[in-house]
Amino acid sequence: MLSIMPTDESLLRSQFLAYLFEDKQGYVCLATGTPRRHQKDTFYQEFFKWPSQQAEASRFIESSRGKNVWFGVNLLNAPERKKANCLPTNLVWADLDNCSPDELIPSPQVVIESSTDRYQALWKLDDEVPAAMAEEYSKRIYGKYKLNGVDSGWALTKLLRVPFTRNFKYTSSPEVNLIRADDETTNSSIFESMLIDELTEQGVQEAELPDLINLPSAEFVIYEYRHKLRNTAFVSLYENEPDEDWSKTLWHLIKICLEAGMTKEETFVIAGAAKCNKYERDKRPITHLWLDVVKADTSSKAFSIISGELEDFIEFPIIINDDERALIEPTFINKYVDWASAVTDANEVYHELSGTILLSTMLADKLHLNVSWGKVIPNLWGLVLGESTLTRKTTAMDLAMKFVLETNPELIISAQDSSAEGLLSALSLRPGKVSVYYRDEVAGFFDGMANKSYLAGMPEVLTKLYDVPDYLPRQLRKETIIVEKPVFIFFGGGIQDRVYECVNEDFFYSGFLPRFLVVNGESDIENLKWIGPGSAQGSTEPRDDLKIQLKDMMTQYMVQIVPTTIMGEDASISKEVEVVLTNDAWNKMREIEKLLVGTANASNMALISLPTFTRMSTSLLKMAMLFAASRQEPVDFEITVELRDILQAAYYIDRWSPHSIHMMQNVGTTNTERQVQKILRAIRSQPGLTRAEVMRKHHLQSIPAKQIFATLEERGLITSQQSGRGYKIWPV
Repeated sequence: MLSIMPTDESLLRSQFLAYLFEDKQGYVCLATGTPRRHQKDTFYQEFFKWPSQQAEASRFIESSRGKNVWFGVNLLNAPERKKANCLPTNLVWADLDNCSPDELIPSPQVVIESSTDRYQALWKLDDEVPAAMAEEYSKRIYGKYKLNGVDSGWALTKLLRVPFTRNFKYTSSPEVNLIRADDETTNSSIFESMLIDELTEQGVQEAELPDLINLPSAEFVIYEYRHKLRNTAFVSLYENEPDEDWSKTLWHLIKICLEAGMTKEETFVIAGAAKCNKYERDKRPITHLWLDVVKADTSSKAFSIISGELEDFIEFPIIINDDERALIEPTFINKYVDWASAVTDANEVYHELSGTILLSTMLADKLHLNVSWGKVIPNLWGLVLGESTLTRKTTAMDLAMKFVLETNPELIISAQDSSAEGLLSALSLRPGKVSVYYRDEVAGFFDGMANKSYLAGMPEVLTKLYDVPDYLPRQLRKETIIVEKPVFIFFGGGIQDRVYECVNEDFFYSGFLPRFLVVNGESDIENLKWIGPGSAQGSTEPRDDLKIQLKDMMTQYMVQIVPTTIMGEDASISKEVEVVLTNDAWNKMREIEKLLVGTANASNMALISLPTFTRMSTSLLKMAMLFAASRQEPVDFEITVELRDILQAAYYIDRWSPHSIHMMQNVGTTNTERQVQKILRAIRSQPGLTRAEVMRKHHLQSIPAKQIFATLEERGLITSQQSGRGYKIWPV
């Protein structure tokens, strides 16, 4: 047992490092940081050869009084703190935060109290393991106890606080105490069994390795599923070594295989042969890979596409809390939604997005916000999706566009299928003006962009238009088209399943789909408004009030011509209204952006969630600009975005985010998968249907029906029970 008697603290710190790293050889990383919040970042790292520079390491800590001091949990083969340099180790670690160490099994050998009732822990294994395996064990501690408060600090490059120093994160500067440092060790098999325990809790009854001799080859499996894998990122993930996050890449590949309908065994074969197989890289047992596949197979997240539910596979972070919601005040959108909901029975989210697009149409070319990388123009893109005609998506969109037509019909440009050159030619005649590209059915257009040669390059052109470039040239055979500052707004709608089928992950990678605000509604036959006389729509007074308010806004923000002097000569220039943000608004905006980007980067679908969540923060800022403009008149060509405007925009982003996530999860859904979804929805809406009833209602023949029922049962989504001569089906 390490003595922690209150003797010389310097000696105790030196003993602690010797206790951890013993006589192993490598570099120890020690780091210091800013003693107080809100000061300039002074984070600093120093590396010491262990054990030959143990004395120098002790002196470094001693010289860092008045600073936060941390140590790296892993010895390194080079003086740089990165995963590739981490040596084999017998240490496992966890940042317990406010989780009590007494709750942990196995019990840690080392417990550090980093501040009052906040802890960090280390386990000493009875033998060394590869660094990646130690990281995996640390991750399993987090996975098992995260609901108890354990933080996600399981990375190989983790820094923990050095005992007997001070924690200057808090005003009281509490001492970092060493509560426990035992000489006992923990067998690594306990950490191996953690994943088995987790799978058992999820209902897995059998996790034994399959018969390796009778498994098919990877080439055979790929050929069998080639059509289902065509519109996915499979090839890139399978054939290339990851640059950084091997775990995330491997999990993504496993997920794609399972969602394509592969069995666990087939998925295991593909994952084992893939370039991103981290277990092969680290020379770890293949049982670890098999357990990963089993875990993915039993996880409901892995089958969010099949289930048709808004699963928590990509978790949207909390960007606005209850206290902040209380600060939100009604805007023009609330008034618009109240009127539109009285006129038609369309889903309320349709009216929310349509009203926001309407505001953007009226004001986008009259406002700008200067930021570090240029100007933000509040042009928004919207995508309204629904199941069928009963959702009234087109009706909701038309209500908003009628305001536009009555105000200025030239704002809406032709929505017929055209090449990129045709679109740019139309925009070249409208320099600096709003142009609305309105399509109430986008599925065919999206399909054309993916498959028709004359629409090749259209996603890239549209993506550039969203950013409102000062000039956008397009070289043709006989001429060059130059579009000047196009304030371009894309407002589209479509049937959900058709749109999902037409798009693939490239639409996200290119940044095209991430630029849309997406809402998705379902029809509720109980709330449908049936046909009646014209007077049933009620008074026109609310609509007239909205129209007057829109006209007043346009008048207030009309771009004005002001006199000036250019090179000594009298001249005139057009002047737009500049948007400025208060400090509170900027702080909240930065907080949201950081949270969205961090969440996307940590997700299992980072390749498409990162561009989507990043653009969400941009759309949020644009919406805040519009909300601020709708509630105030400009003073000296300036308006102010306050915290309440950011919060109002955050409210809608939070409310609409599940629909964007749903589209991300369903990208490239095939006809077969849509049929599976359709059958599953029918079973969920009418539990206890017989197989015969499902087959009759959905015109299924015997063999396809057996395949669908077997697929749903194997995926744990339905269960069947014999009833008389047939079977009744129940959703899980």
